[in-house]
Amino acid sequence: MLGAGRDNPEDTTTVTLSVKFTTKLDHFVVVNVELKGHIVSESVRETRNMGRAELIIFDEELISGSKIDYLSYCLDKSDPKNFYALYGLQKTFSWMDTNQLKLKGRIAYLHHFEIFTPYRGTGFARPYIWLLLQELKEELEVDGVMLIAYPFKMEGASKEEFRRQKRILEKLYIKAGFSILKEKEKIYSKTGVELEHLFCDIKHKIFSEFTA
Repeated sequence: MLGAGRDNPEDTTTVTLSVKFTTKLDHFVVVNVELKGHIVSESVRETRNMGRAELIIFDEELISGSKIDYLSYCLDKSDPKNFYALYGLQKTFSWMDTNQLKLKGRIAYLHHFEIFTPYRGTGFARPYIWLLLQELKEELEVDGVMLIAYPFKMEGASKEEFRRQKRILEKLYIKAGFSILKEKEKIYSKTGVELEHLFCDIKHKIFSEFTA
């Protein structure tokens, strides 16, 4: 939980950020996250939903046989609501096999992270990512988080705008502690923009205090 003070001559507003997990077993551990903001001022005292995230947790060492085959099975048997997240993970598994990359321990694949439109540009994205990583480590015992910096809202945009937004996302995650994974074979968006996989080792990350 983090607090952010906003001062003006007439009012002082404090926004305390928190994350709320909802987990369920669906062949993998599916985690839906609500990004909450508790707002306190002289005129307002309420909790708002400021964003959301969706993750899938897996342990590569516990999957016997082909990861790709297992994901195909999961796509057929799982809740349709989880289809796009599982499909994204399947593509990531395929990329990992091609690049001979193995990740040890309990890994979370971050399929979606979104700050809702009214709260964008407020500087809350990095604190929320910090809180998310902290809770994944402490509450769900996750060792690392993997993602593709993919600007979903820009799918219909020009190639140049899509690339620009992708770079903004990459910089955000890198500042939050992620690193770009080296790869022999690249993956691309529908418009032909090169995409990167990023990883954050939270097993050895210390969450003492958030620093902007």
